[in-house]
Amino acid sequence: MKKLPMEVLAAVERIRKDRQSGASQLTLSSLEALRLASVMVEARSLEEFLGKLRLVGCLLSEAKSSMVSIANMAGRLLWELGKAAVESLAEARRLASSLSLKLAGEYREALGKAAFEASRLMAGVKAVATCSYSSLVLEAFQAAVNNGLSFRVLAAESKVKGISHGRNLAAEASSLGLKTEVYLDSRISRMMEEASLVLLGADAVLPDGSVINGSPSLKLSREAQRRNRPLYVVCDSFKISPSPMKAGEGFDIVPPELVESLIMEEGKTVFSMVKRKALEAENFKRALKKRE
Repeated sequence: MKKLPMEVLAAVERIRKDRQSGASQLTLSSLEALRLASVMVEARSLEEFLGKLRLVGCLLSEAKSSMVSIANMAGRLLWELGKAAVESLAEARRLASSLSLKLAGEYREALGKAAFEASRLMAGVKAVATCSYSSLVLEAFQAAVNNGLSFRVLAAESKVKGISHGRNLAAEASSLGLKTEVYLDSRISRMMEEASLVLLGADAVLPDGSVINGSPSLKLSREAQRRNRPLYVVCDSFKISPSPMKAGEGFDIVPPELVESLIMEEGKTVFSMVKRKALEAENFKRALKKRE
């Protein structure tokens, strides 16, 4: 492995070990790691700098392989650097650093728009069911509360490797002033008796419209279908994967027929847009995997 600054490697390792934060939070952390790398990596040439930046992007992608927005953002940064056709090492450093900040700003804006669009679902709703942990679901709850809406949050415990992700989400929802209840994963059927709709986050959206999210998303989705409750997934378009993926330990794949609609920054999203964004993400994937 090419020598990388200890501070950059430490940032990658923090992301690898983080089992509490959602994909959106870790994507922003990854962009900060790339900004740090653009300033700190030692390089004697433009080619060496780009190679090391690409290596950091690959390490970040591998650290959380199910969170496709990390790979997409790293690939987009390298793709935009390539489009700019910079000719000097100093220019590449400046552009990479500014691109990291620019992409972080764009990402926060996309998250805010997606959260607002999802918050509109809660109008007139008595209880929203969810599972796993999603900072974007919480942002949607915050937007709904800001607009004067009130509803109960029903969270499946979502216990994986001793961590109750649903309890963590419920605690934050409670801090927003919402009434919350946590159900054991074995009692999802009982939870759904009380729910008006289901709102999930996503770690990745696959080209066929399937969604990867933390367990027990599939069990909850099937129960929602059985009880004729609509299930929505809120996420940003940067989470659209250019290729099929497998769900890792602690994650589920929810097939598209169980999802009423994807809610992204543009609002309710049609399948043709998912396919278009998947093709765009293929450019980012190639930029990230390119070899010198």
